[in-house]
Amino acid sequence: MKIARSREGMVVAAHRLAAEAGCEALAEGANAVEAAVAVSLALGVVEPFASSLGGGGYMMISPQGSAAKTEVLDGRGKLSSLATVDYIYPKGVMLPWVPKTGPMSVAVPGLGRMLDMALKKFGGKTPLPRLARRAIALAADGFEVGDVYVYCSSLFEGTVRGAPECARIYLNGGRRFAAGEKLIQRDLARTLELVAERGFEVCYTGEVGLGLLRAVNATGPVWGQDDLSNYEVKVREPLRAEVAGHRIATNPPPSRGGAGIVQALLRYDSDPVQVRAILLEIAGAHPQVVQSPPAGAFLLGFGNIGLEFELRCVVADVEKGLSVRSDLHYAIMKRFREAGIEFARTA
Repeated sequence: MKIARSREGMVVAAHRLAAEAGCEALAEGANAVEAAVAVSLALGVVEPFASSLGGGGYMMISPQGSAAKTEVLDGRGKLSSLATVDYIYPKGVMLPWVPKTGPMSVAVPGLGRMLDMALKKFGGKTPLPRLARRAIALAADGFEVGDVYVYCSSLFEGTVRGAPECARIYLNGGRRFAAGEKLIQRDLARTLELVAERGFEVCYTGEVGLGLLRAVNATGPVWGQDDLSNYEVKVREPLRAEVAGHRIATNPPPSRGGAGIVQALLRYDSDPVQVRAILLEIAGAHPQVVQSPPAGAFLLGFGNIGLEFELRCVVADVEKGLSVRSDLHYAIMKRFREAGIEFARTA
């Protein structure tokens, strides 16, 4: 495990190149939210199997690191307007063959409008073309794929081969990419250029949105004609709790991770001295991400729950343009296990 420390700011992402995109944005004057947008766009290039403008997600923003001011932007995919209850549950029974791949599995994406809302509410003066610049370069010039890409390529090879256009892009001459080989995505680069030039709305009412609609409905109607244009981002109150004397704000339902992890932590709050000591020890090892209450709050942003927990401490200073993100998963789980605290598997 590697621990990074900074007194000025930190960007953490699932891929090094995406994190670098955020760091570059900060270095050129972007604030935390703008840097997060740069990270998201770059991540959609270097991890196309996990994150892109064709998908959705959540964004938790804590102005001045305040739990009281934290809000969650819900940009998760929405069900097509054509997917009626009778269609999904004929005669009240869920179809066992509900597709997990192909057009019928695709939700109406919300990531673009979520990022757009984040910039409008919390962004500074950095123009979108600047935030998209690194992502465009990574798509147009290519990048060397790593072990995670190779693993996912193996995992989804059947799905990729089942779609000729997908296979054209994500297979290398008809075979899976090997680690170290360069993946170039010129079509994606052009899409990102359109986003940079015209804004995220191009993915909903513009050229990109029309392309998405045509592709999904190529074999028959799957999305309604107005599903993209009618998409609305939800602004939600975070799920709040107090664990071991620390105020926690995390994703609320429909995200399942936040509720599950808060409940898991609260199970051990019957011994607050032990849990509090562990949290304070971790906080001391990561001073760049924790402010002393009541001036700040120990904020944990949680991903999906299972045996593996992603425990991420997030403090966003919007006014000063400070980006502070640190993945504390391994540190927290290691210390809890050393203390004899184990998390049970949660369905």
